[in-house]
Amino acid sequence: MAIPVADIARTAAVFALTGVIVRWLMGRYLAWRRRSQNGREWQDYKGKLAGWVKTVEMLTALAFYIALFFLWLGSIPLWHHGPGGTRVGIFIFAGLFGFVAPALMLANAVSYAIPPMRRANFAAFEGLETPSFASANLGLLKFGAFVTLPALLVAAGTVFWPG
Repeated sequence: MAIPVADIARTAAVFALTGVIVRWLMGRYLAWRRRSQNGREWQDYKGKLAGWVKTVEMLTALAFYIALFFLWLGSIPLWHHGPGGTRVGIFIFAGLFGFVAPALMLANAVSYAIPPMRRANFAAFEGLETPSFASANLGLLKFGAFVTLPALLVAAGTVFWPG
């Protein structure tokens, strides 16, 4: 079964636009991290944080990301009936970006809920003005507003995509 050229063109356009947007957002984030006091303090905090805590937080975030993504994949039959095509591809692609912030927020909640991890984080926060669990989650909410929400809106749009 051949894939229609129109589907290939639409998918390529979505991927190219997404790449441009992600590249621009990463550039803005890296510039903020270099220039702002908050960005430098977050780097200091991460430098002071115990290695085992960083590892556990990253593995926890990865586990939540994978779990959310597999739930997302499991929901495809609810939204898309019949052959996959471009709509399902874009739906899956949107999920790749859509669950980064929620997975990181869940990992922060786990890090706060486990006393040894919470103590290690508070020790790393000591002497710094900006870093805290609240400011981390606020930053992730902002990230979610700029990345997660649009990605999930694109995914919602594929449900109504003609064809």
